[in-house]
Amino acid sequence: MISEELELSIQRAFEIARGKKHEFLTLEHLLLELCNDQDVNNLFKKRNINKPELIKDLNNYINNQ
Repeated sequence: MISEELELSIQRAFEIARGKKHEFLTLEHLLLELCNDQDVNNLFKKRNINKPELIKDLNNYINNQ
C-alpha cells in the first residue's frame, strides 16, 4: 500500500501529463511532481542536486519528447 502523500503526487503527475496532452504518464512527469515534495527536497539538498537545473531539464524533456 502506498502513502496518501505519494498517491496525491502520482495524481498530480497525471495532471501534468494530461495537461500536456500526453498519452502516458512517465517517470519524468512523476519526478517533476516529486520536486515539490519536502522529503525529496531534503534528499536533493543532502546530495547536492541542483533542483532548478533538474526541473529545467525535466520540463525540456517533457516538452520536446
